[in-house]
Amino acid sequence: MYKPIFNPTTEVKVGFGLFTPFAVFAKWTDKSGWSEPRVVNIDDLPKVLSNANAIHYGGSVFEGMKAHEDSAGFMRVFRAEDHFLRLNLSAERMSLPTLPAKLFFYALEELIIKGGYEVDSENGQGLYIRPVIFNSTNSFGPYACNECYFIITTASLTTNPFADVKCIVETEMSRASMGGVATAKTSGNYAACALATKNAREKGYKHVLWTDGISHQYVEEFNGMNMFFVKNQEIRTPHLGRGTVLRGITRETILEVANYQVNECDVSIDDFISGINNGSITELFGTGTASTIVPFSAISYKGKEYNLPKYSKDSILYKLLDIINSIYAGSSHIEYTTYKFTESL
Repeated sequence: MYKPIFNPTTEVKVGFGLFTPFAVFAKWTDKSGWSEPRVVNIDDLPKVLSNANAIHYGGSVFEGMKAHEDSAGFMRVFRAEDHFLRLNLSAERMSLPTLPAKLFFYALEELIIKGGYEVDSENGQGLYIRPVIFNSTNSFGPYACNECYFIITTASLTTNPFADVKCIVETEMSRASMGGVATAKTSGNYAACALATKNAREKGYKHVLWTDGISHQYVEEFNGMNMFFVKNQEIRTPHLGRGTVLRGITRETILEVANYQVNECDVSIDDFISGINNGSITELFGTGTASTIVPFSAISYKGKEYNLPKYSKDSILYKLLDIINSIYAGSSHIEYTTYKFTESL
C-alpha cells in the first residue's frame, strides 16, 4: 500500500517538509562509467569525502521535480522527460558525465515504487523529487573528474498559492552574466543569491527580483523562479536570449497552455514600475516546480514599495494555476510526458 508522507495528527507547514526514508544512487567512474542504481535507506547513502570537488569547486547540478496523485490513485511525475533533458544539459555545461535515459527513469521508478508514498494533492500536497549529479573526486585540482554520483532524494511538499508574498529588486549584486552558467541548474547559481536574499528577508521581503548584470535596468528572474506579469491582459515574461535566465519547465508550460497573448520580451524595471503606477500592470507572479505559481502583492524598488491590485479567482494567474493543477491530476485534455507509477514493476 502507499504510505502517507504526512502525519494527519500534526500541522502541515507550507514548504518543504520531511525527507522520505529512501533514496537511490548510482556511481560513475572514468574507468567503468555508470553503475546500476540502488535504492537504499537515506542514512546509507555513500559518504562523501571532505575534499570532494563538489564541496570545494561547485561541481554539481540538480533538478527539482514534483509528483502528484491523480484521481485514479497513480503517482504522476510532471514532465519528467523535460527535467531529465535539462539535467543532462546542465551536466554538459559543468563538464560532468551525463546520464543514460534508461538509468535515470529506472532509478526514478524504483524509488517511487519502493517508497510507496501517497500525497493529498487536493490539499496542495506533493512529493518533491531532487535528482543531483555531483563530482565526488577527492582532489584539490579544480578540474579533476574521475568519480561522480547520481542521487535522487525526495521530500514532502505543501504549497499555498494564496500567501501574501513581497519581493525586492536587486540593483547592485548580480546573479548571472552572459556566457556564464545561468542556463544550467547548478549549485553556484543559488549560492550567489544567498546574501541578497538574507538582506531582503531582514527587510521583510521573501524573494529577490534580479536585474541584468551590466546595466541593472532589465529584470530577469527571481531567486528560484521565472518572472511573469500581466499588462493590459497580456502575459509577459523576460526572454531567454541573453542566456542569463533559466529555461523553467513551469515557464514553458505556461507559454504553451495559456489562453492569452504571451510576450517574451525585455522588461525594463522603470517601465515595469510605471505600469504598476498607471494601472496597466495588474499581476506579478513567479513560476517554478516546487511552488508552481507564486503571486506577489508588492515589490520594492530603490527604497519604495509598490502594491499590486488584490487578486481574485478571476485573476489570470489563478486561471493558469487551475490549468496546471488539472494537468498534475491527469484530468486535463492537455497531456505531457507525465510518468505514472503503480505499486509494482
